[in-house]
Amino acid sequence: MKTIKCTACGQNRQVIELVGGFEFAEPCPCRREFWRQQEEQQQRQHLADMRKVLPERLRAATFAADDGKDPATAQLKRYADKFEELRADGQGLLLWGEVGTGKSWGAAAIINALIDKGFGPAFTSLPEILKMEQDFNNADYLVGSLYRKPLIVIDDLGTERGTAWANEKIYNFINTCNTRNIPLIITTNLHPTDLEKASKESSDHDYARIYSRILERCYPIKINTVKRRAGNQVDNFHKMSEMLRGENA
Repeated sequence: MKTIKCTACGQNRQVIELVGGFEFAEPCPCRREFWRQQEEQQQRQHLADMRKVLPERLRAATFAADDGKDPATAQLKRYADKFEELRADGQGLLLWGEVGTGKSWGAAAIINALIDKGFGPAFTSLPEILKMEQDFNNADYLVGSLYRKPLIVIDDLGTERGTAWANEKIYNFINTCNTRNIPLIITTNLHPTDLEKASKESSDHDYARIYSRILERCYPIKINTVKRRAGNQVDNFHKMSEMLRGENA
């Protein structure tokens, strides 16, 4: 039996003679393990690159890291689990609640769950979309790239009022997403009843149209009143206080 020695670990491998005089040596287990590790590393890097769509502070937001304080998180996870079914109908979410309760965190957790499944969602805001629209030479490409995403998060919808041009662009964007069945997840401090009321006010026609289109496809979920951001601030304050007093030295 002819053998060949692995140059990496020194293990002998059998050489198999094929038809025509060609010889083949089965890859050494050490090389297979090396290739497996390389593939895993490339996959981890690929996922890390995809998570760069999120602000750095939200890249670690996952359902596995949830503190269990908000019952609404279970609904967000079910949305991610059933995304392929919901995506077919362009069904999205409206995450609403007070400032600092974790609306952006919840949206980011959905994005990370979908990235793990191989999807490439987008995370943006209305000011960022308008910035794209103002780049007249590249607007079609920039905004068009969003329309190719399986899901778009629009973070921090507020009460700001824009120009007629800006309002028209925002309406066109949301309307196009609805028409193309692109799910939207929108976070906001506004109460859904405020949006519904505004959608029926003829005195504010631009925002009436915008809010009406949002409510058509975005199911409202109240994010708990737990002040996560305030809690983090308290924790950071205590850590800094102890550090500066030298209590952990």
